[in-house]
Amino acid sequence: MREIRASVARLRYDRAMQKSPTSQLEDSYLRGLEADHLQEIEGNPLTAEERAMFAMFEREGWTTERQRAHILARIKASTDVDAAE
Repeated sequence: MREIRASVARLRYDRAMQKSPTSQLEDSYLRGLEADHLQEIEGNPLTAEERAMFAMFEREGWTTERQRAHILARIKASTDVDAAE
């Protein structure tokens, strides 16, 4: 059983290593489209500004941690503005 798991893990690793940067970008783009579609299904479509922000993340290669920090900072800033009013 351990050998089978190791073989499957090795196949997945090999497949991932064979992907070109272009196909990785295509995968990322497709995941973005899917996420956008799911937001629409849930009745919470992304705004043009939000789409631009996520496109910037992809274009500039932001890490997940950096993206999260940026989004949380935007939420905090908008909450601070709302509280001041």
